[in-house]
Amino acid sequence: MKTKKTLYKIFLFLFVIAIHIPWINWEGIVASDTQGYIDVSLNWLKSDSIQIRPIGYPLFLYINRLINPNSFVLTIIFQVVLYASAATLFLEILFKLIVFRKNWIAFICAIFIFSNPQSLSFNSFLLPETPPLFFIVILIYLLLFCTNRFISKLLIFIIIVITYFLKPVWFVLILTPMILFFNNSSNGKLLILLFIFIISIPFFINKTATTNPVESKYISNIDACLNSSLIRMGIMKGGENTVLYEAIEKNKFTDKIKSRKWTDKGLEFNEFRELYDTLNNELWTDNVYWKKVLFYDLNNFKTYFFKQLSRLPKYFSTSASNLNVKFNISFIDNLYQRLYAGIHKYHIVGVFLIFYFLMIFNKNYLSRSYGHFHILLLYIILSSAGVIIFFTYQNPHFLRMRAVTEPLILFTTFFTCYKIIIFILKKYRLRNDISH
Repeated sequence: MKTKKTLYKIFLFLFVIAIHIPWINWEGIVASDTQGYIDVSLNWLKSDSIQIRPIGYPLFLYINRLINPNSFVLTIIFQVVLYASAATLFLEILFKLIVFRKNWIAFICAIFIFSNPQSLSFNSFLLPETPPLFFIVILIYLLLFCTNRFISKLLIFIIIVITYFLKPVWFVLILTPMILFFNNSSNGKLLILLFIFIISIPFFINKTATTNPVESKYISNIDACLNSSLIRMGIMKGGENTVLYEAIEKNKFTDKIKSRKWTDKGLEFNEFRELYDTLNNELWTDNVYWKKVLFYDLNNFKTYFFKQLSRLPKYFSTSASNLNVKFNISFIDNLYQRLYAGIHKYHIVGVFLIFYFLMIFNKNYLSRSYGHFHILLLYIILSSAGVIIFFTYQNPHFLRMRAVTEPLILFTTFFTCYKIIIFILKKYRLRNDISH
């Protein structure tokens, strides 16, 4: 049995690597914000991008340059291997918990969820989009199977820190391990304090680094996204006497913004984009506007909250297809893309996620060995979805930012489908037994 499981894991690892070969650009695709990470890896505290780019990914690029200064092929290879390793470890979790009755079903599940084009495509980009997945799967493994010793807590702590510095959005993962592991001992409390100190380092860097942003002001992705969201919603009341508000008045955009509604229809986004391009500097550097607007009036906060919350179905219905991932046989390629586009587009993922939620909070599931596994997955999926929808101002961001959790989201679809089939088969057998 162990030999068979080992063969499944080896084959899965090799399959996930092999599926990249027909299409991946081993030199790495440069995105619009790649240069920021490269600049940090070259200049560190002197970089103009140090305030808005976490230092984890630039460290990978720096090591790549030490070995091969003329190419980023090692970084792309590293990302592909990390992704394949994440798939293999996730399969090991399924085996250990006996999530499926048959090992071959767990194997098929792992192939299905880790073959999605959305996640695969970002392995070819010089961006920190998919590497966090490997550390998230390790974190799940440690939380489920490691004993409550200091070394376990230390490993979890290290994984959290690495993931945080790769992509700070994964800060949402910190709450669960702290609750489960860290609060019940003096060692755990010490690690919490140490972690608080470590996550404060970027804020210290932002204040002291030698940079050259617009007028040397503090700049932040969060400020830019929140300001942009409010402008797109047409919310201005309370933002008076701020840099962004003054820029709006200077450009005579006040009436245009106040009459705006975020509809995602027709020319609405194009009109917003014109505002964004004109006010770009102020959107990025004004860290006061969104605070004043959101907390000036409860209605402002409610409008923002419910509009962002209403985007949750769109988050799960955004297609997982990606034309960067291509296969030589057009029929297979077309079928492959349609499969991963359709299960999102037709709300299969969203509907099955609701069933999954209702199913795992049944007492029968919570009492089983894999109950905590399902709760942890749901927590990661929903908390990351919440962070992404509340801190983005356009739906196309979902395609990129969902790349990490896409395999986990697809797992809930596969598992729910599996349970429905099992239920139908049981009913069918019961009817046959009665009729005979």
